[in-house]
Amino acid sequence: MRFFIYFCITFFIFTGCSFKDVSSPFIVLKYEQKADILPNAPTLSQDEIKNFKNNFLEKYFAAWDTNSLWASKQDASFGFQFLKNKNRYVAENRIEVDDDWIENIKNLSNFDEYGSVLEHAITTKNTNLRLLPTDKPLFKASNTSFDYPFDTIQNSFINIMQPITISHYSTDFAWAFVESSIASGWIKSNELAIVDKELIQKIKKAPKVVIIKDNAPIYYKEGLFAHYLKAGSILPAYKYENGQYSAFIVDTQKDGNGFTANITINKEFARPFPLRFDSFNVKKTVNELLNENYGWGGLYNNRDCSALTRDFFSIFGIWLPRNSRAQKNAALYFDISKLTAAQKEEKLKELAQPYLTLVYMPGHIMLYVGENEEGRALVMHNIWGLTNSKGEKFLIGKSIISDLYIGENLPNMEKKNLLMSKIQGFTVFAPKPALAKIKLLKTYQDAIEKIADNIVYFKDGSEIVFDDQIQKSYEQMLENPDILDQFYEPYTKGALNSVNRNDAGRIRNEEFFKTVYGRDKQKIEQNLIEVSWLPSTVNKTYLFNKNNGAAKALQAVSNELDKLDETYFEFLQSPSGTYNYRNIADTNRLSMHAFAIAIDLDTQYANYWLWDRKTKKTYKNSFPQEIVDIFEKHGFIWGGKWQHYDTMHFEYRPELL
Repeated sequence: MRFFIYFCITFFIFTGCSFKDVSSPFIVLKYEQKADILPNAPTLSQDEIKNFKNNFLEKYFAAWDTNSLWASKQDASFGFQFLKNKNRYVAENRIEVDDDWIENIKNLSNFDEYGSVLEHAITTKNTNLRLLPTDKPLFKASNTSFDYPFDTIQNSFINIMQPITISHYSTDFAWAFVESSIASGWIKSNELAIVDKELIQKIKKAPKVVIIKDNAPIYYKEGLFAHYLKAGSILPAYKYENGQYSAFIVDTQKDGNGFTANITINKEFARPFPLRFDSFNVKKTVNELLNENYGWGGLYNNRDCSALTRDFFSIFGIWLPRNSRAQKNAALYFDISKLTAAQKEEKLKELAQPYLTLVYMPGHIMLYVGENEEGRALVMHNIWGLTNSKGEKFLIGKSIISDLYIGENLPNMEKKNLLMSKIQGFTVFAPKPALAKIKLLKTYQDAIEKIADNIVYFKDGSEIVFDDQIQKSYEQMLENPDILDQFYEPYTKGALNSVNRNDAGRIRNEEFFKTVYGRDKQKIEQNLIEVSWLPSTVNKTYLFNKNNGAAKALQAVSNELDKLDETYFEFLQSPSGTYNYRNIADTNRLSMHAFAIAIDLDTQYANYWLWDRKTKKTYKNSFPQEIVDIFEKHGFIWGGKWQHYDTMHFEYRPELL
């Protein structure tokens, strides 16, 4: 499975998160390790908080919403790679593992039964996900007696009350191979409980609290100690009084089935989920997560780099997958790998949002926390250490605040060894105004010079107000929108039954499109080029606007559609058109066809709200999802997802995707 395979592979290739020689000197940190030195957090709207929370809960419970496994048998048995290369690994006594041990683990793993159980379950305590069904470690054989013991079998740490699906059991039934929403692996079978539909619904529907401090003690109603919890853990709750939350966990009966046990949590350790995203809570959370010892894959109940970012975001109801590579793709990613170190920092400070941006390099992930008075970008991250150009190690071994030039004054530390040189990109989760600016700058970089002081500055010298600060009704936004209004509703990619139809994309600032595609008919027509439509089958040409990659994107769509089997061609062989300098029906607003950035497919399969209103028809769609997916992949939105639907209409709007 990709999200745990990559996590394991990074052990062998990453030089930022983990190092071997604990006899190496520790790095003296430059900055005071307190959130007081950091800037304030941006503000999230109630809609944004709601959307983040809903997405989080959907992903959190994903293991219970399927009756199958995501990973193939080959991916799931990835841990066997250690057994195939036994001479590379040693046991805890530094002696190579023998053939009997290997054969026993293979038999114990019982992968002939992969996928045979498929029962929904839940973790009943904090536990480790292992790549093999054993608590025994495997260390790299090349390590010396002074090396730090990174256990290569450790996959991940998961919290109590984590929804999981059981694939199968080890031959002795002591271990279960499970899938959670963040990773797969082996956990002890006495650390899970089977859950039925009734219990699943009880957990799903209950209000939630989130743990905001590490080592938070919870107690059974009778007063007995139950567990210590990590910050970021989520529990179902049902009452708050006298400074305590009443919640419940799941324990295991003798038959393996789960039952609920009532517990209490002091308000010092928990808050309603999600915690409000504001400067006070953000900085308090930063302070809570700082100075924690580094823990490879969650070993010793400590976090590594991606566990730190995941738990920080979880507290505020923002979902992240488990490993660094998956996390970088969790939101809008900016590739800056080809920039110089100085350009990377400038781009980061220009577009990143403090506490809502992840900074990525292969095998390591960091939380951007703003810039300091010296103008340096700062990050919070859990890191093992740095290596200089001679291979010498300098240790950190905990979660810290640093800039991306940390270690620059160490002996033989060249620029190429610094984090700033190694970072490849950053991923932004941002409030709507900030995200709108970021998407505009990313998708219209040929046209937009910058966005500053509420003004969009274009490369042709023109300027447009970004946000006119006027409260408008939906109809007023349709007739007189500012640029920010264009982002009023989110567009969701994917199958139609997975989204609620809205009108994302129908609000358009005409002055914006005139500036980027042509101010009048003559200017627009100067920007038109031919696109070959399904060249090996239909072989027609259509005019499309070359600006901002629109024609290039339509050609990419055409080439991909051309590879579909013949059952799709009836929908594709007779598009009704692209460029047509006209207004939208019954309005004074220019159509996107006037700018030559839209294409309508065959009208005989189309449903259009204005047509259907006259004949009292309701929404219907005939176009296959495979066609929609290809258009969306290349930056087109589909009118079939509109409340005021137009199912034949595809419009180039990459800023909305």
